[in-house]
Amino acid sequence: MSHSAPSPAPASAKPARDEPRRGSARTTRFDERFPWVSWALWPLAILTALHKIWASYESGTTDDFTTVWEAINRFWSGVPVYSEDYTTTDPHYLYLPGGTMLLSPLSALGSFEAARTLYIFGNAIAIVIALGVLSHIIYTARGWSKTWLGSLSGALWPLSIIAVFNTEAVQNNLLFANINGVLLLLATLFLYFLLREGTTSQVFSGLALGLAITIKPQFVVLLFLPFFRRQWLSLVVALLLPIACNIVGWTLMAEPQGFFDNLVPYLGEVRDFANSSIVGVGVYFGASTVTIWFWRILAAVLVLIGAFTLLPWRNSTRPGDREMWAFTTTSLLLIGVFLVSSLGQMYYSLLIVPLLFTAFLHRSTMHNPVAWLGVYLCLAIDSWYSDQWFWAGRIFETLRGTVGWMLLLISISISALIWFLNRSTPSISGGRHRKPAEENKTQAWKGE
Repeated sequence: MSHSAPSPAPASAKPARDEPRRGSARTTRFDERFPWVSWALWPLAILTALHKIWASYESGTTDDFTTVWEAINRFWSGVPVYSEDYTTTDPHYLYLPGGTMLLSPLSALGSFEAARTLYIFGNAIAIVIALGVLSHIIYTARGWSKTWLGSLSGALWPLSIIAVFNTEAVQNNLLFANINGVLLLLATLFLYFLLREGTTSQVFSGLALGLAITIKPQFVVLLFLPFFRRQWLSLVVALLLPIACNIVGWTLMAEPQGFFDNLVPYLGEVRDFANSSIVGVGVYFGASTVTIWFWRILAAVLVLIGAFTLLPWRNSTRPGDREMWAFTTTSLLLIGVFLVSSLGQMYYSLLIVPLLFTAFLHRSTMHNPVAWLGVYLCLAIDSWYSDQWFWAGRIFETLRGTVGWMLLLISISISALIWFLNRSTPSISGGRHRKPAEENKTQAWKGE
């Protein structure tokens, strides 16, 4: 008796090579097969974080908290806040009236050491929480776990703590007693609620972004995300909160006009030390104005290319695509600010940590070596200063943050441009490439 061979499945039924099959069995994670890995990583993560906190009490080359402490005490004492001598190279107080008001409760502790300790521990804890939230978002996007307990019991959270706390960014943020740890948490919460549906989520995403803008106005560029996601409530809250905080802070402050008379002119000046922005390294090395503007314009163009060619994935229904868009666009815009503005310090790179988490998604601009070279240059804790190779080491250390950011801009923008072109150009077989939201048969540009 003869048996006919089964007919092959139609070609159209074959899923894309990297497209997860809907309804298929969930893949088993490495840390599920070997659960001891997560437990083994936690002692390393805890000790790594504690060591960085411990080391932050050693005397550093600069101290950002002293200026904060003195400013908030002037705020409560009715003394003009912006009364420093901005002609010196000492650290200066750069917060707006709204940020001053938000930080002012620290003065209630009455002790500089107690306030600095709380500041350092608070920022370290904020970084740890932010990494936990990012881990949960990735686990959910990959379908590895839908619960917080499942996500946080995996290996990614402790592994990310070990990796991030061994960067120059965390080391210097804690050593200088800076607030960027809290800003990373606010940015992460903004992303978490941005990717969720509902009115409440929009309010919380707006609050998180609004607080970040109040403390560091450079975060205003992230309004790009709720605008193109059409989350109008989030956009309004993120705009109104810093306006309200600054109005209140202005009215409570003695001689607030000092902000415009003293601080704003200083912010317009270019610092030629500890400045990884394009204009900062340009002035340091004596580059011409034309050369500096060429690189600033190039960086701005790369940001625009990346930001707009990534837009089709903002509403994609494919798992992980929206997370990739949000994390990558956020980091892209912030890197653009670091490079194009008058001041970009290398430890600001802490704020682009969400970009690194996209490496665990099916689609990511971090799936190429150029991006990781950029990550090493702007985040590595290694020091290249050398007594034997003095000038080579000094030049490398001065340039590595700038070059690292530029490599990330190039990697993101070129990758996004290639994806964008491939989604609408004919394939070799005569068909057309899949669109990010093909399941809905809609154009992602329409935001539907």
